[in-house]
Amino acid sequence: FDRPLAHSGFADHLRSGTELVVTLTPDELERAIAGPAERAGYGVEPGLVAQLVSDVHDRPGALPLMQFALAELVDRTGSTTLTSSAYAELGGVAGAVARGAEEIYGALPPAQQDQARQAFLRLVQRVDAADPTRRRALRSELVSLAVDAAEMDAVIDTFVRRRLLSLDRDADTREPTVELAHESLVQAWARLGRWIEDAEEDLRYQQQLARAAREWRSATRDPSFLAIGSRLELFGAWRSSTDLAVTPEEDAFLEAALAQRELARTEDAARKARERALERRSLR
Repeated sequence: FDRPLAHSGFADHLRSGTELVVTLTPDELERAIAGPAERAGYGVEPGLVAQLVSDVHDRPGALPLMQFALAELVDRTGSTTLTSSAYAELGGVAGAVARGAEEIYGALPPAQQDQARQAFLRLVQRVDAADPTRRRALRSELVSLAVDAAEMDAVIDTFVRRRLLSLDRDADTREPTVELAHESLVQAWARLGRWIEDAEEDLRYQQQLARAAREWRSATRDPSFLAIGSRLELFGAWRSSTDLAVTPEEDAFLEAALAQRELARTEDAARKARERALERRSLR
């Protein structure tokens, strides 16, 4: 940020065209609740305002969390007054997020429930021993995991309508992207937590495979970027035992690596046969 400021002409444009968005103070959060509610014709109990501010202040993604909780309150109460008791029944901010996710998942047909699991496990990542965090994925990546692309599209759109997944576009390619709308969903939704815990080792291999496949693609599928040796053995053993879906690109990476291994074995066998023939000829 400081480098453009070193150029006087550009610095003037940057200064006049920049607005810093900083964390809201508790007073500003109160106004962000009461003002829009009043304009929409809703009353908000003072106790609810204080509770909401307490729950979201200093939390990452405070405004989206607050928005989700208020929208759920409006959808559920059917009243023009939002109350602390209704908020408590909702389970607070975390409860609202978790309950919303569980309700959507429970209403899906079994085939789409499996697609939801596959998609959500692609939308989280674990770096070293840190807690899982959300990950932005290309929509095409998620859709390619399903045998029926329309089913995966329907699952994504269902969670988007309830404001639990958000859509955007990649800054470079402008391809559509999908991500968890709220970081707290990783911790608050018990089912997602169980999925992550049960698939911890699978996720590690999947993320390694995805990274290797991306590097292979970026290198225009250069064979030297393919997995070999024990790394390939691990990928192959994992692929045959896991129930996590892989993308066509990841599958192509593995198939190319396995084909290269078979070719190397065939060439090695032919070389050894030639050496044995030469040795027999020399002995004769």
